[in-house]
Amino acid sequence: MQNEHALQRAGQAVPPNERGCSAGVRIIEMRARIVSPLIALVLGVACTGSAEPAPNLLSPTPSPDADVAASGGCTIFPVRTQPITDEQLVRELGRYAPTWLPTGFGLVGGWSGSSVTAIWVDRRCRTITLEVFSPNPGGVTAPRGHWQLIERGYCTYGDGTTEHRVPCNSWNARAGEDALFLSTKGVQDPDAARIRAGIALGA
Repeated sequence: MQNEHALQRAGQAVPPNERGCSAGVRIIEMRARIVSPLIALVLGVACTGSAEPAPNLLSPTPSPDADVAASGGCTIFPVRTQPITDEQLVRELGRYAPTWLPTGFGLVGGWSGSSVTAIWVDRRCRTITLEVFSPNPGGVTAPRGHWQLIERGYCTYGDGTTEHRVPCNSWNARAGEDALFLSTKGVQDPDAARIRAGIALGA
């Protein structure tokens, strides 16, 4: 659904040459948005028949806690596709837009190319990444309409002096002719399960 309002941003933007380069994208500031267009956009999606997206789906990126910032801040691996606006992200995620995200998470950004990608982080640099491929490029073996765990382990981040070790897990799924990939860093299993349950896969 087209929306006549453009979401407004303020503050320092992530430099374009960092979105697809070898260096990670560092989250260094919060992005401000106007509330009314945001509400109109979310309600517009809900009126199409899809479940209402998570209230913090498009919330600003939070600044990292002081100790996290001191040890290097939040670094996101580059997404080598075209950045898109919040409105485009909601439209392209469509029914796959998560209906729940943990409190405190904010949107890093959305990208579109061979897939639609959205990344959210919180003040502790916990990270949620959702990718939607339409159509399914192949190789996804999950039963249709179900999530399948494909990776479980731990990962670290920091400045080399202070490091944080957190659980890192990934799942894939098939929904109709589409394929989805969900990965989490630092998110506990109950929250990850609730995120997956809030993404409509259908049969």
